[in-house]
Amino acid sequence: MTNFEVLGLAPADLPHAGIAVAVSRNGGTGLLDLEFAHDAERIAANFTQLLDGGAGAIGLRVTAAQAATARELLAGAGERVVTLILAGAADSLQALRQQLALRPQDRCLAEIRSAADALAVQDWCDGIVALGHE
Repeated sequence: MTNFEVLGLAPADLPHAGIAVAVSRNGGTGLLDLEFAHDAERIAANFTQLLDGGAGAIGLRVTAAQAATARELLAGAGERVVTLILAGAADSLQALRQQLALRPQDRCLAEIRSAADALAVQDWCDGIVALGHE
């Protein structure tokens, strides 16, 4: 059987993490997108808000440029399961996963753009997020 889930993605340095928290509280996975976020204090505050927002599914979308920030956030997540969406070129995502030092409870999804990308990530990720041609 194929499973689909709702992923709600919000910029990590918005003034409030309400969008991601709302998705998490209502059965989806509330994610903070680190890609274009630059305010480290705001990112940390929003991740704390996401952690404190209830027991729902939470996560981060990360590219290689944000690996250090994501590692710091994961270190503060305690035993909480965090879903990480790895973004970038498919042939670089496995190295990004290693840089992040995922914890045993974390879940790894890979952003893909083609069937070839899906084949490239199938052995080491827990699922895929298929992108269109935005």
